[in-house]
Amino acid sequence: MTKTYWYVASLADGQTHLADPAGNALVTARCDGKRFRPLATLTGTPPDEAQICPACHAIRIGMP
Repeated sequence: MTKTYWYVASLADGQTHLADPAGNALVTARCDGKRFRPLATLTGTPPDEAQICPACHAIRIGMP
């Protein structure tokens, strides 16, 4: 099973995204393609569900 990484864009609700490394310490959010420098990287499910991006949560549900 592949590890899932979540990236914290800000401390606001809905700002923790599934993303892919983009180089130079940036990641690209899977939900909208925006690049950002994450405040933190989390493995597994983020502990505060309110911080999870709703679009990324839907992507996660569809992942094998």
